[in-house]
Amino acid sequence: MPDLRTVLVEELHDLLSAETQIVVALPKMVKAAQATNLKDAFETHLEQTKNHVERIKQALQALGETANSKVCKGMKGILDEGKEAIKRTKQFDEFAADITLIAAAHKVEHYEIGAYSTAKTIAARLDEIKVGTLLSETLDEEKAADTMLTTISRPLLKQATVEEVAEPSELLTDEIAAPKTFAAAAGQSPKSSALQAHSSGATQPSGTNGPPASSRSDSTKPAPPAKPSNSALKNLDG
Repeated sequence: MPDLRTVLVEELHDLLSAETQIVVALPKMVKAAQATNLKDAFETHLEQTKNHVERIKQALQALGETANSKVCKGMKGILDEGKEAIKRTKQFDEFAADITLIAAAHKVEHYEIGAYSTAKTIAARLDEIKVGTLLSETLDEEKAADTMLTTISRPLLKQATVEEVAEPSELLTDEIAAPKTFAAAAGQSPKSSALQAHSSGATQPSGTNGPPASSRSDSTKPAPPAKPSNSALKNLDG
């Protein structure tokens, strides 16, 4: 199966370039990480990645191929996004910053897991046992690294959520408590204050007698002019 063997070699060259690029990128991730366990995880995976490069070289040697490879554009694009992510972390708090780095690292791991799984399957089909064993060892480490990132992210996500929710909740509580506090300052409960305000507008003040306000207002209207007498009208006619 010469064609399938060519595909395997191309996949290994692609992975060699990808892992080499990751070796350069990981120290920047270590420096940008805030949480100690995240820094440690990146440092551990950096050492693993150096071993991954050596395993790929061994696999190529087992196939009688050179370790020369062209640039893996797929990994280059992912790592370029990672550089942008590191820049964005400067405007975030420590929790959001680390979550951003973890998201970028997950993308790297998922690319590698897919690539190693494919290469391992092809090696098994070609009965390249040594190559398959080398790829399997690296694949297990990549999966473990991906799981570790998920484990580290959980408390960070929980803490970041608490930080974001705390302040708005306090403001909302203050707004709800404000009417009660105002009524208490006046020496009244909110319920009694509202009842008094309602009753004062609907009843007549105590201590006053007489007709309602509407009747009193009618008594103050000016009287109509008097009608002229008959004698006065006769004088006018004369």
